[in-house]
Amino acid sequence: MKSIFVIFISLFTFSLAQAQVDQVTAQIDGLGCAFCANGLERAFKDVKQKQQFTVDLDGGKMQFAMPADAKISVEDITKRVDKAGYTTTNVTIIRHDGQEVVWNHKEAAEEEEVKKAYTERIFKVYGNCGMCKTRIESAVGELDGIFFAFWNDETEMLHVRFDADLTSQEAIEEHVADVGHDTENFKADDTVYENLHGCCKYDRGH
Repeated sequence: MKSIFVIFISLFTFSLAQAQVDQVTAQIDGLGCAFCANGLERAFKDVKQKQQFTVDLDGGKMQFAMPADAKISVEDITKRVDKAGYTTTNVTIIRHDGQEVVWNHKEAAEEEEVKKAYTERIFKVYGNCGMCKTRIESAVGELDGIFFAFWNDETEMLHVRFDADLTSQEAIEEHVADVGHDTENFKADDTVYENLHGCCKYDRGH
C-alpha cells in the first residue's frame, strides 16, 4: 500500500511539474536541410531550461517547451532565429495556464508601419471641465492630419497622434490657444479667455 501511495505522489508531482510548462511552436522560413536544424539548435543552445527541442524541416517548424517561470517571450525567440539567419513567420506560445500568445510577422510589420505613419505627443493644455474637453478636442480635430486627440480633464494633458507632414505640435498648441486654452508654449488671447463659460475659466497663474 505504501508503495502505491509513493507512486501516486510521484505521478502527481510529475503531472504538476508538467503543468508548469509553456509550449512553444514557431513557423520558420528558410529551413532546408539538417544543417539548418543544427543552426537553430545552436541558436538556442544556451537556453538551458528548454525541453523536447525539435525541428520539423518538412513543415518548417520548431517546437520546444520551457518552464513557466522562465517567461520566454516572442522577442526572445525571434531574435535568436534571426541571428541564426532565418525568418520567423509565426509564433504560438501556450502558457501553462492555457493562455495563448500568438504573433504573426506580417501583422507585426503592418503594425510597425502604422506606428511610423504618425507622430505621438502628450503635452499640457489648461482647462477645467467637460466643456473644455469638448472645445479642445474639437479644435484639434479641425486640423488636417489628426488621427487621435484626447484631453484628460484631471491631468490637463492632451494626447495627440498626427501626420507630421500635415501638422505639428506647435500648430496644434497654437490652434488650441486660439479657442481660449493656454498651453506650455502659447497663451490664449485675454479677450477669448474672458469669453469662455464661467466653469471653463481655469487658473492662469502658471
